[in-house]
Amino acid sequence: METLKKLIIKIVKRILLYKNGNRILGSTGLMHIDGRFGLEKTKNIVRDRNTRCKNFPHEICDAFIFCDDRLKETGKLIQI
Repeated sequence: METLKKLIIKIVKRILLYKNGNRILGSTGLMHIDGRFGLEKTKNIVRDRNTRCKNFPHEICDAFIFCDDRLKETGKLIQI
């Protein structure tokens, strides 16, 4: 069971969303993405999310960063 849990953690990418250089707080600032997707596909998924959230302007992001399973940032800020 522990091996399956580790495998699922590796398959899922977590990204933190940013707006104007500030992190969006709460559950709206975190997305779980399929780990098999590349960078361009991930950008498209975030753009689709922004389209769905167009009625909530405080939730629309302009950048994101990848993070690990403990929500520690791993990498640099990626603009969309």
